[in-house]
Amino acid sequence: MILLALAAAVSGTCGLSQPQACATTADLIAAPGVVEGIRAATAGQRANLLRDGLPPVAEQALAVLGGPGDKPREIAGGWLFTACRKDACGEKGALIVAGGKVVAVGVVHGACAVERQRPGCARRLSLSLYGGDPVVRYRRAVADWADAVSDAGRLPVYDDGVNEPVVTLQGDFDGDRLPDTAALVGVAAGMGYRLVVQRGADPDHRAVVAQQIADPSGFDLAQGDGGTLRFGRDAGQVARWVGDRYVVAPAR
Repeated sequence: MILLALAAAVSGTCGLSQPQACATTADLIAAPGVVEGIRAATAGQRANLLRDGLPPVAEQALAVLGGPGDKPREIAGGWLFTACRKDACGEKGALIVAGGKVVAVGVVHGACAVERQRPGCARRLSLSLYGGDPVVRYRRAVADWADAVSDAGRLPVYDDGVNEPVVTLQGDFDGDRLPDTAALVGVAAGMGYRLVVQRGADPDHRAVVAQQIADPSGFDLAQGDGGTLRFGRDAGQVARWVGDRYVVAPAR
């Protein structure tokens, strides 16, 4: 009787203050304050992780955390909760609870899901982590979990959206007839985005086309004429490579 009473008491306290009492990730998600904690940890960021349209990261994190859940485990003074997306278990989610709050959120996701850019987009599985400075303490543990469950080797890890492509396009943007990759990437949480072109296959051959893009909503990439890149709202600007940099002008 005493053991039954203790078990009932523990099961009734599942939540941010007692994550160890949660049997699965689903139990935690249903507890008060957890959804709000996920929104706070992702800081209102938007990205094409699971689908196009740059939906809030928090919304996509809830999609992967709301499927079949795992048993939580303790790591580095916090508790790691993981799950996979219902009917698409290759896409997975993780969150870490410590000190009575959500301190980190992770999403394992695949190819960038953007409609116009899909034909040239072949990103491999990646892990996106959100939560700011507290993530540092748990980064390795979450990355190790993602590598183990993805069955795709060591995954690229993006911290707080920094350098993570949110819109990408492949084409010839510098006129040398070799494939390039243009990507709108996050600078830092709340700090906007920049447009970068990787010229050819060499990762060191990158050129910044535009800095300090505040809002990616409605941002478009398209192949221009003569080895150029069109970008911005309605692809209204053209970037032309002139040998050492991109020169930008309004599209005609």
